[in-house]
Amino acid sequence: MTKLFKLFFDIALLRAAPQDIPSSTFLSISSVVIYALLSASISAIELALPNAILSALVDTGLLIALAHVSLSIAGASERKTQTVTALAGTGALVQLLAWPTFYWLSHIGEAESALLFIPQWALLLLVLWNIVIIAHILRHALSLSLPMTIGISVLYTYFSIRMASILFIAASST
Repeated sequence: MTKLFKLFFDIALLRAAPQDIPSSTFLSISSVVIYALLSASISAIELALPNAILSALVDTGLLIALAHVSLSIAGASERKTQTVTALAGTGALVQLLAWPTFYWLSHIGEAESALLFIPQWALLLLVLWNIVIIAHILRHALSLSLPMTIGISVLYTYFSIRMASILFIAASST
């Protein structure tokens, strides 16, 4: 388990690639489940549990769709298992790091509002790092240039954030 965590961390630091991950359906499913659970726990900071679960399922579905659609278009379907595993594993790692920041943002009081910029900047840096990680994984999986995969990652991240905000707005209006 420690070796796998180190591998995900090395991918997040751009020192390893998705092809370094064993092609295992069990590992892929496990990574996706952990990603979804962490996504739900972050969403539960602001949303009721049913809405947090829905948000996590949508987020996880978008991550899997990114891998499947992009690899299908590129004609590299044989890389799906490793790519999904890499995206979910590194995504879970980033979520672990982001959880305290989301918690801090949701519990910051009016008296502490002068310190609001700290978690906001931390969250921005995590989002930018996640974009780079996704681009790195897609660059190896799709055999495209880094600028091209950064563009794909930015579009994916924008769409993912938009979907989350739509769900958040829908959940808060009920």
